[in-house]
Amino acid sequence: MKYDLNLLPVLLVMMEERNVTRAAERLGITQPALSNALNRLRETLNDPLFIRERYGMRPTPKAEQLAQVVGAALSSIDKVILGQQDFDPLHATRLFTLAPNSYVEFIMMPAIVARLRSCAPGIRLRLTPFGNDVTETGV
Repeated sequence: MKYDLNLLPVLLVMMEERNVTRAAERLGITQPALSNALNRLRETLNDPLFIRERYGMRPTPKAEQLAQVVGAALSSIDKVILGQQDFDPLHATRLFTLAPNSYVEFIMMPAIVARLRSCAPGIRLRLTPFGNDVTETGV
């Protein structure tokens, strides 16, 4: 059987919105286009996927199960395509430049640094003076 992988985001957005109109808006398509995509998905999977109720659409057990698997799969694909990895503070070795105001620098930074030393020992902080030049170009 051939699956149209373009329909999978429709399932995920419908799971979140539980409303055809809002899901269509989020996907940047018309409501009839989303309904058509949902009908094709229903035919392919031989399941109604969502049942209309008074205040939205309730997913079927098959839709819930599929959304869990599809969500994890699309997230993994995104990580490979975009080159992203989960942030692991314990093993991270990054330099962060911060421009705190004087209150944050003198009152809060000692606690932040202590916490970083225990939770993220490879993280380094560079503090620069807070000012218009930093806020305009540095962020």
